[in-house]
Amino acid sequence: MRIRFRAGVATSILAISAPGTATSAADSSLTILEPSSHWQLDYGEERCRLARLFGTGDSKTIFWMEQTGPSGTFNWLVAGGAIDLLGSVRRVSASFGPAFESFELDESSSGPIRRDSLELASFGKAIESTGYRRFEHDSRGEPDEAEQFGETYSELNPAHGAQIEYVEFSRKDRRVRLATGDLADGFKALNACATDLYEFWGVDPKEIARIATGVKPLNMKRVARQIQKHYPSKAERRGEDAIMQLKVLIGTDGRVEKCITIEKTKAENFDERACELFKQHAMFEPAQDAEGKPVRAFFSTTVVYAVF
Repeated sequence: MRIRFRAGVATSILAISAPGTATSAADSSLTILEPSSHWQLDYGEERCRLARLFGTGDSKTIFWMEQTGPSGTFNWLVAGGAIDLLGSVRRVSASFGPAFESFELDESSSGPIRRDSLELASFGKAIESTGYRRFEHDSRGEPDEAEQFGETYSELNPAHGAQIEYVEFSRKDRRVRLATGDLADGFKALNACATDLYEFWGVDPKEIARIATGVKPLNMKRVARQIQKHYPSKAERRGEDAIMQLKVLIGTDGRVEKCITIEKTKAENFDERACELFKQHAMFEPAQDAEGKPVRAFFSTTVVYAVF
């Protein structure tokens, strides 16, 4: 069994540059939140999460980067005082500076979660998105076939992490900067954790690295109907909603070998039914390597349970 624990990822990124305070830069529109904790890496059974606190008191903010497998990007979330300082979660831009350009977080960047309703426990309002580079948010770019239908193998680039000194959020005339410091070691730590996660799931990362063409789902409408028919009865009676990410391992025969449920929201009365239905009904055209031979690959999708 993979043990969930928290540990500092590397001495060089654990150093706290200053007490966790909010300071104003020469630019009166900019508030800088210094770290108030070490980076903590959570080796979970479903995900890898690198998190840190910034600021204290009313400005206390949590920021994390998260992966569910080896990837050249990550999901991230910020919640707490930084959002209060911005005044709203809407029309916010983010930048991983100074190296990477600012990008606007459109209203759909939290996926099926309404931007104005996303909250995190005691921290309050939150913003969730993906990526640290502007082109990852450029809707004009079309993903290639492998990326569109399934996951390929890639890693975060530590050289990019070394060029990041802060994460800044801006809205109108307000700017809030999290003084993250160099993220090179953080990227390396996430790479190692994500590779270990695949191995924990019984998947050889080298096998995933061979993918040239990703899996293609063949009957998602049928699977969606089955999931809709089997809304957990207790949750339905209570009018409870839930959002879950399913990470599905597709075998060389196109069948589901493994399904992992990753909760996006608190979901006490929701079971593994969605995964079970995927295993029973989902059909895929398997991924292929450069020679056209079938290889195992992951496919991720989001299931939204909502009572109307």
